[in-house]
Amino acid sequence: MNMSMIAVIGACALVTIAVRSLPIVFLSRCEMPILIRRWLAFIPVAIMTALIVADLLSNPEIAPSGVSITLVSAVAAGIVGLVSRSLFLTVAVGVAGFMGFSAVL
Repeated sequence: MNMSMIAVIGACALVTIAVRSLPIVFLSRCEMPILIRRWLAFIPVAIMTALIVADLLSNPEIAPSGVSITLVSAVAAGIVGLVSRSLFLTVAVGVAGFMGFSAVL
């Protein structure tokens, strides 16, 4: 690798760090209104929902019987998540459900 390639990688790393850290540094000193803080609280849930729904719709694993294995395991994991409120248990049921439903269906 030549020096210009190393310089480009270093510059990209600096830009990435700056873009991610400078808003945190500047906004950590500001007191945000309660309405904005409430709105920001929904962002992680919205992103996770978008990722899950996009994966369920774009790449469904369909069993030979015509049943969507991904949808069935996602519903099972969702029910366990609502009842238990445990992220570990939800993920474990989702993975085990996908493996189990793949074998059964």
